[in-house]
Amino acid sequence: MDKMLTFHFFRGLTNRQKWRFIEYEGGFAQGEPPRPEHLSTEQWEALWEQAHERAVREVSHAQREGYAILTIDDPHYPAGLKCCPDPPQALMGRGTVDNTCLPLAVVGTRKPTPNGLRATRQLLHELAPYPV
Repeated sequence: MDKMLTFHFFRGLTNRQKWRFIEYEGGFAQGEPPRPEHLSTEQWEALWEQAHERAVREVSHAQREGYAILTIDDPHYPAGLKCCPDPPQALMGRGTVDNTCLPLAVVGTRKPTPNGLRATRQLLHELAPYPV
């Protein structure tokens, strides 16, 4: 299992703290993330195990449903997102990422309503002619 995906689901650190670990401390190549002072070793290990179990479930779900998971250390992760103040550690979705176009993401639920599906199709139809 990819440690970065487990890190995405880890609840003991904020996204900003996670990004700082990856960007400024060398990430997993340099070792494990620093344990926050407010968490005991046992709490840290329990949270890590829970995150790992969640990551395993998500990978299984992605394979069944046919969507991809990109972690922030993946070379295909959109470069523009890394510049955000609080970048997501992982992206899940269908399609391809083209870093030469203006970014556009449609974020929603896994169980959309018929109205939500209709509105999304209409929006994407209207945006299709543009380089996004």
